[in-house]
Amino acid sequence: MNDGVFEMFELKQSALASAVAVCVIMSACSGDGPVAAREIPQLVGAADGQEAGCTTDQLEHNRQLVKAFFAPERTPLDAYNMMTPDYIQHNEGVLRFGKINNLNAHEAFLALDNFLTSNGGRPELSEEPGRPKNEMAYKIIAICDYVTAVHRTYAPDPQNAGAYYAAYDFELWRIKEGKFAEHWDSQSLPTPLPSFLVTPLQPAPAPVAAVPSLSQFVGAADGGEVRCTAEQLEHNRQLVKTFFTPERTPLDAYNMMAPDYIQHNEGVIRFGRINGLNDREAFLALDKFLTSNGRRPELVEEPGRPKNEMAYKIIASCDYVTAVHRTYAPDPQNAGAYYTVFDFELWRIKDGKFAEHWDSQRIPTPMPQFLLVPLQNL
Repeated sequence: MNDGVFEMFELKQSALASAVAVCVIMSACSGDGPVAAREIPQLVGAADGQEAGCTTDQLEHNRQLVKAFFAPERTPLDAYNMMTPDYIQHNEGVLRFGKINNLNAHEAFLALDNFLTSNGGRPELSEEPGRPKNEMAYKIIAICDYVTAVHRTYAPDPQNAGAYYAAYDFELWRIKEGKFAEHWDSQSLPTPLPSFLVTPLQPAPAPVAAVPSLSQFVGAADGGEVRCTAEQLEHNRQLVKTFFTPERTPLDAYNMMAPDYIQHNEGVIRFGRINGLNDREAFLALDKFLTSNGRRPELVEEPGRPKNEMAYKIIASCDYVTAVHRTYAPDPQNAGAYYTVFDFELWRIKDGKFAEHWDSQRIPTPMPQFLLVPLQNL
């Protein structure tokens, strides 16, 4: 069961997401001489919610709630007790598991977590020979009512048999009265679907009886809150909004980045390496290449598929901004249908520009030619 089960905890990008993978986060250029900066278009639009007022203690509680969720000693019942009774789930796999077992989102998480840990350990904590250990919640970005967790995991390298590269999975929670109230993540449905997403559990999950107190976990906070003005917060939100507007050009994106921009998307890193470009230059060169038909891949529409909603949710703190994209992947159970899946991007902001970037994309397989040979050879 381990192989099929673990797939539920790995990001499985669809063909669409693979295209976006090598694009959404890869705006870039071609190395045809010095780049002249121009003013980035100013966009008018409401911020995605204002910063909720809260205390340092509340912020620390939210961070610790996430840390406790990923602690090795955390039990399924502990997790259940961290959630509100009307908990809302956006993970399609958990939703389908709940549907076939007649469970609400809160109950479905508990039943599925109990099922997946029945071999004595949670799948995301399992280890495989030769693969580096997952770093769950290695980065936690907390504002008053939202917390983003970034997990550094390791995916098989399509270019090097037996090797792995660092990949990033994301989870986002809305916090209400100290508990998880709503959840999004960057997982898509595994293919083929495991039997527990197709057939009800036998025997059926038992109702939850006594609810013991939540175990207390101790751990340091993931850094203190950086203080900034409302204008800085709004600038950070608008920087992300601008990045995903249809009229944004590759050069606009380049000018939004710091000269020492750091990229954690492995596809862009490899593109830069084979073309002798740093992270910022690689982003520009690749974006130019991918938009050579005049339209960015994440904006391309296909008959029958709902339109992507890029940056439909933006969670901004003073120095970090998370963008959540609502995209649509082919449904493995219904030919011609699509289901909602969420892609994530996280930026560190410095002096008003993008300074560092993470996302939930994997290297597409098979690898496209532009990730294997220099552009000049294509």
